[in-house]
Order: sequence, then structure tokens, then C-alpha cells
Amino acid sequence: MVVAGCSQPGDVGPPAGGAGAGTPNGSPVASPQAQPLPLPNQLKPSHPAPPPQAHLATIPQAKPGTEQARQLGLNLANELSEIFHDAASRVIPAVVTIRTILRQAADDQMPDPWREFFGDNNGEEVRESLGSGVLIDGSGIILTNYHVVREAIAKRGQTAVELHDGRQFEIAEVRGDPHTDLAVVKLKDSAGLPFAEIGDSDALKVGDWVLAVGNPFGLEATVTAGIISAKGRGLGGSPREEFLQTDTPINPGNSGGPLVNLRGDVIGVNTAISSTTGGYQGIGFTIPSNMAKWVARQLIENGTVQWGYLGVGVHKLTPELAARLGVHETAGLLVVKVRRNSPAAKAGIRRAGIITNFDGKPVTDPRQLQTLVGMSKIGSRHTLSLVRDHKLTQVEVTTGEQPPEDDPNPLQSDRRSGLPL
Repeated sequence: MVVAGCSQPGDVGPPAGGAGAGTPNGSPVASPQAQPLPLPNQLKPSHPAPPPQAHLATIPQAKPGTEQARQLGLNLANELSEIFHDAASRVIPAVVTIRTILRQAADDQMPDPWREFFGDNNGEEVRESLGSGVLIDGSGIILTNYHVVREAIAKRGQTAVELHDGRQFEIAEVRGDPHTDLAVVKLKDSAGLPFAEIGDSDALKVGDWVLAVGNPFGLEATVTAGIISAKGRGLGGSPREEFLQTDTPINPGNSGGPLVNLRGDVIGVNTAISSTTGGYQGIGFTIPSNMAKWVARQLIENGTVQWGYLGVGVHKLTPELAARLGVHETAGLLVVKVRRNSPAAKAGIRRAGIITNFDGKPVTDPRQLQTLVGMSKIGSRHTLSLVRDHKLTQVEVTTGEQPPEDDPNPLQSDRRSGLPL
């Protein structure tokens, strides 16, 4: 399956997580002297999320084919159009264009007539890539994809940001995490800028209307509409993946732009599409806002992302596997590996146990447990519900910090079923 990257064609460098992403081994990028940036209010844990979007009132009934039914349908369509308009108007001023210009040695194989036609540029080849981002604080803090700003992180080329109103800013600092394909950008000499509210992605339901805003193919402030098609999607690139799937049209150049609900609140960061043509084919993937919010807070406060750690390897428990093991449970995670001296080992967790809950939340997919543990505070205590020897027990475990050797490396693009947009 060929998947198009969301950055405008003419991307510079490898796809997100590929070789050369920031550091030679693709590890999260942060300066050793990274100091905490001012934390936006809406990234603080105590900041309340916006209320869930309101649903349309109960639809009145009318006899099909009548003038009353026609007028009723028209009224409902107009009401939905107004909702779309209001949501787009709220977020468009906060959506930015991120443009990178990279100069490199010109291709010596280019025939002289072509070189004369296009210009030599003093022996340099100039390449440009375009992506999107969204302001999340008036002080000039932008949330975007790592692959959109990887050249700026690696201090290659020239990267600038343009607001919807035409103002342009230089970048003061960039911090990113290739494992989640997220980054934050701090603008120079910026204050009082428009910014978008971050919503609660956990409140989304399959079938909810959403809008994507970005700069596909360089067409600024493009708004498209669709629905949430599925939640908790993984593309096989990293256990950190918990994508929202949407049929909202997104294309190259949309990367880093927001997916918003009908209130105009950001509920995701558009990242990838699944396509056999390189363009939109009805399947797009978005990083949920709750994950993006947590990662952004870590990058702003620490300069890197610190993940919680248990030290277990698990498999999804299926009815077939449960029958082979002779257990009654048909949902949960089978423990197949426990790292020596890990938090799990110290808590007494052993192989062949079945984890059914983490802090009271049912877990049925390895990525789900990975996210819950990874986003937990290091050193915090949690309760695991564990079936062992046909008995349900409660185990208290204290999460540790994930060792570098266990941190899943971002994978090469040809091992993913979806590539950055």
C-alpha cells in the first residue's frame, strides 16, 4: 500500500522516523541545555477541557415528499452549514503555513540546456517543502508534526512560519519527538497571536463530524469535512500509535494541521493518509489531541518525552488463544514476557498472567496499555487487574522511566502502512 506524505511534494529529507531524523539513531531531539518554555495554560493538567460538542436537537418528523419535509430538510442543512462555518472561522486564524527552503549541491547530471533554462543558482539546487501547524498559545507556540520541521530540528535549511493574516515569523526554537511524530515550535518576537482551543479526543465517537484545516498543495486555509471513521488505529510503525481514522479529505501539505470538532476545538493533528495514488482516497490518520497535548507539555517542560514503563511484553487475548490456554477470559492481554528487575517484575507479575484492567480501565489491545502506561507519571502507583491461576487479583505497580534500549525506535518508511503527509 502506497501512502502519501502530508508535506507538500518536494519534501526534503527522509520521512518521519527515517534515518537522519534529527540524530543518527532517530532518537528524540533536545538540546542538552534545553530550558523549560512558558507552559500554555491549556497544556496545564489543571486546565479543563472544553465541554463536548452539542448535538442537534431531535429532528422533527414530516411526511416524505411534502413541502414541509423539503423545508425541514433545507433548514437542517442550513443549520449544519452554519455550524461548519462557525467552527472553521474559530480555527482558521490559528492555522499556519510552515515553509522550509533547503539548498544543496546541484545535480551535476542535469544537461547544460536545462541548467541554462532553470538557472544555475551558483551551483545550488533549491528545494522547498510546505506543511501546516496550529497555534496553541498567544505567545507563539505552534503544535505540528515532527516530519514537517525535521529540517529545522536538524538545523538544515531555512524554516519560516506564515500566519493566515500574512504575517511572517522566524523560528526561535523547535522541539520534537520522532516516536509520536509531534513537535512544538516557538516563534521569535511574537505575542498576542490568535490560537485554537484543544479539545478532548476521548470524547469523540465514531461517526462524529469533523473538519480538517491546512494547506494542501500550498492552498492556504483549506477546510474539508468528514467524519471519524474509527479510533485506536495502528499502522505498524510504533506501539505509540493510537490514530483517529477519518474520511475527511487531507492531502500533501495538510501535515501538522488540525482536525477539529464542530465547536472548532482541535481534536487531532493530521499526520498520514493511506493511498495507492499519493493523494486522498478516503482514509486519513490523525494523532489524537489528548496524546498531542501530553507530548507537547513534555517537550515544553523537559525538551524531550519521558515515557512510563512496566517492562512487560503482551499479546492480545483472543477467544481462540483463550481456548488453547484453557482460560475462561476472552478479553485482555496475555503476559508473554517480563523484563528482569523491571517495575512489573518487582510487583510480582509473571508470564501467562492476563491483564484485564489498568486503573479500572479495561485493556484489550497492546497499544492501549502502552499508551496508558507511557502517559502515566514516572514513579506513580497504579492498580492492575490480573487473572493468574484462574483467580482475579489486584496488583499494585509503580511505573518507572523507559530505558533507552526499550524505547521503540521510529521505523523506516517502507515498514509502515502509512507515511507522513
